[in-house]
Parts: sequence; structure tokens; C-alpha cells
Amino acid sequence: MKKISVGVCALLVVTICLINANKDQSALNDWNGSYRYTEILPAGSSDNPNERYGIIDYNITIYSEDNCYIANIENEGYQTKTNVQAKVIEDENRIDLLFDKYLSGHIWGKYSENELLLSLIREENELYTIWEAIQTNTSLMNNLKIGVYFEKVE
Repeated sequence: MKKISVGVCALLVVTICLINANKDQSALNDWNGSYRYTEILPAGSSDNPNERYGIIDYNITIYSEDNCYIANIENEGYQTKTNVQAKVIEDENRIDLLFDKYLSGHIWGKYSENELLLSLIREENELYTIWEAIQTNTSLMNNLKIGVYFEKVE
């Protein structure tokens, strides 16, 4: 009788793990796609506050490969070019993007393995960004760590 109970318990544990794995995969599937934010940099001149000296485009592409979720993060523009790959870790309505490796064309930024680059949070109808190792010029100048920046484009 004990052997049957142990076998049933083992089967139950395996079944629960498979259900949780499928639930996690489907939740992460909702994050698949491309996200974009364009930062317009101010000129910093008080003579003409509407003058701009550049833009930086931030792009994140999230996809699944070999049962792992990956994010390619690229920003390019005024005096910058970042091109890295990150691991995607989900926690309910939030994903954390952890540095994995540099991609071809990377010029700006030095990151450590598994360093938190940024997080995205879905709350109501908004997509919030928490800037960590990767930050915008605007967030640095205004000491803003969280805000609505990215929009899903695909």
C-alpha cells in the first residue's frame, strides 16, 4: 500500500510541475512581440527650449527559443549604440530582463552576467518601465526610475 501511495504522490508532483510549466509558458507568450520607445533629447539651450539635438530609438523584441524566453534590446541614436540579449524572467504582470550577452554592433554599456537591465510591468492599460542598468538620458537627468515609455508595436 505504501508503494502505491508513493507512486501516486510522485505522479501528482510531476503532473503539477507540467501544469505550472504550461501556465508559465502561456503567460510569457503574452509578452512576445516588439516594443518601441523614442526619446527626443533636448538641446539644453535656454535660448530656444524647443530646439532638439537628437533622438534615441529603444527597441525590445521578446521571443521564445528552445523553451526559453529571450529579449533582444537595442538602442541607437545620438552618441549611443546598445545591442544586447537578455533572459526574460516573469513574475505575474512583470518581466525582468537580465543581461545574457552582447550582440553584434554593441558599442555602449558594460553589463555583468544576469544583471537586471530593466523591467516591464503591465498595470491596467499601461506598460510601465523600471530602468535599471539600461537608462534613458531623460530618466537620468530627471531622476525618474519608473514611467510609461514603451508601446507594443507587434
